[in-house]
Amino acid sequence: MKLQIMQIWTVQAAKAHFSELLRASITQAVQMITIHGKETAVLIPIAEWQRLQQK
Repeated sequence: MKLQIMQIWTVQAAKAHFSELLRASITQAVQMITIHGKETAVLIPIAEWQRLQQK
């Protein structure tokens, strides 16, 4: 199952709006963080992480 990216954040925006980023990952979907336009990290809800760990 492929995870759908809901929103892409620059590292600067992620740092400045971390609470919003965290909330969005819980209520919406996977949030991606980029550095200099390069996909670098994703933030996912803990339930999704646990599901992925069971595979």
